[in-house]
Amino acid sequence: MMRRIVFCLWMLFPLTGVSAQGTQADKEAEFRKTLELMESDQFRITATYAYSSGGRSIPLAGNEGTLTVRDSVAEGFFPFFGRAYRLPMGEEGGIRFDGRLEKKQITVKEKRKNSSIRYKFRVKGFTDVYDISIESFGGGHCTVYIQSNNRSTISYQGKVEPLPEPQAH
Repeated sequence: MMRRIVFCLWMLFPLTGVSAQGTQADKEAEFRKTLELMESDQFRITATYAYSSGGRSIPLAGNEGTLTVRDSVAEGFFPFFGRAYRLPMGEEGGIRFDGRLEKKQITVKEKRKNSSIRYKFRVKGFTDVYDISIESFGGGHCTVYIQSNNRSTISYQGKVEPLPEPQAH
């Protein structure tokens, strides 16, 4: 009886190694897909969580933040939770921008298990300038860090996706 158990375990051992390799290959394929998407400058990010500078996690259900990069233009809106140093009268409180990408930089760090993509740029908002850094480890998941002259730093967690296809009328 003991020999059968050992034999069965011995037969299953190679299968677990193959499935782990398949998982690593899948992660690498997802990383490449995310990298190609970000390098194309044609992507959209939907943020589902915000993290204030105090470290508090805030779910954004129903009020998601969005960032669209199309060629050399970034358009976005993110709800803001944090300290504002100075804002013009009538400012609605969120981070809003629609402008050309400035100082764009893509950095790829390829490591055996923890490869990462960092996509950085500067964009002028309506009343502020934002330094935005997007970090992804593949699989489409990302963190967006936003620094501003007039507000405390804030980050968002979300997903990088291809731009939606234009609807034919």
